[in-house]
Amino acid sequence: MDALHPRLLVSRFTDHFRFYDAVPPAPIGATRASGSESGPYAHWDVDGQDPLA
Repeated sequence: MDALHPRLLVSRFTDHFRFYDAVPPAPIGATRASGSESGPYAHWDVDGQDPLA
C-alpha cells in the first residue's frame, strides 16, 4: 500500500524544515530524499515509499 504524501505550504520554510528534518526521522525512520533549509521544497522518504525515487 502506498503511503499518503501530504503537502504543507508554510510561510516560515526554514523553521518548518528544521523541525521535520530533526523530529520525524527518529520515531518513523524518515530520511530526507531532497531539499535543504533554503527551500523552496523538500521531501522525506519513509521505508522506501518515495514516489519520486
